[in-house]
Amino acid sequence: MYAHPQVDVVSEPGRVFLQREQRVYDICYFPLTDAYRPVTSGAYSLAENYTLTVEGLRSALARLSPQGTLVISRWLQSPPSESLRLMTTLVEALTQGGVERPGDVILAYRGIQTLTVLVKPASWTAEELSTARGFLESRRFDLVWSPDIQAEEANRFNRLPEPEIYLQVKALLAASDRGDVYAAYPYNISPPDDDHPFFFHFFTWEQTPEILSTMGKTWQPFGGSGYFILLALLALVVVFSAVLILLPLAFQRKAASHAHWKGKSGLLVYFGLLGLGFLFLEIPLIQRWILLLGQPTYAFAVVIAALLLFSGLGSMSAQANWLKPRIALGVLALTALGYTMIIPLALIWASTI
Repeated sequence: MYAHPQVDVVSEPGRVFLQREQRVYDICYFPLTDAYRPVTSGAYSLAENYTLTVEGLRSALARLSPQGTLVISRWLQSPPSESLRLMTTLVEALTQGGVERPGDVILAYRGIQTLTVLVKPASWTAEELSTARGFLESRRFDLVWSPDIQAEEANRFNRLPEPEIYLQVKALLAASDRGDVYAAYPYNISPPDDDHPFFFHFFTWEQTPEILSTMGKTWQPFGGSGYFILLALLALVVVFSAVLILLPLAFQRKAASHAHWKGKSGLLVYFGLLGLGFLFLEIPLIQRWILLLGQPTYAFAVVIAALLLFSGLGSMSAQANWLKPRIALGVLALTALGYTMIIPLALIWASTI
């Protein structure tokens, strides 16, 4: 297959390729390459996925030909999580793209373990819908949504107590405020975006009493107690950091004179806040640069190298008095304010080169 003359192999994330490549396609297919994730450990709750964000799906829809189709498959869980979040994200992407009635361009079906969604922004014809029904019936797939779906079609072959996905999608498309639908669902199914690219994060704080009461007694497949493990690890890191930093200083302080340590606590607070400032700057910069470079390791290397370089230049300029403190502070404030507008636009421009 790879040797076929019409096959071009590109080794980079689909989102990065779609941003850089300006061609249009009859089909954009996002296959199901991830393993099934009950997520009992919560390990994937904070895993970034820029392909399955509102902006990522909009970039795919923008690369379709006039009669093109976007195809995506995701796992089924009960109650629905991945499948339902995919639908909410697609509806939001279509709405932002100017589609007034997203339900008219979506066709979705399910088997035993997976949900597949087809999106045709040019709308489905009656002949195409009839052909799709024949295909699904011959292979015993259940229709989840189509522009002309009937309620009995949603639970014919792979029967469930209730056709939950169909009912939720119907409510989503009929809602005047989709935020009410997200808030009413027991898990977090709101559409992820590039600022919060955590497609697999379904935890909500309202789950806390239920999670604590069932911890160790049953499966918790949507983050559950696993999310608390992440918070517990953060608390342990803070405690161990404090012990490893402050305890040696306490012993050293006993050995030194009081005059030697006078005013040093201020330095400790200053450098602690400086370290936090670097973290708050590094993490969003790395996230943004992943969209351009495609790989977190590349983004990490570029961002950290640039920060170290320009931090060094800043220290050198401070020692040489190239900039007065007030001017430097003003430049820093303007840079921080302009970051949210300039950096995203610059990355979009760079990705098309």
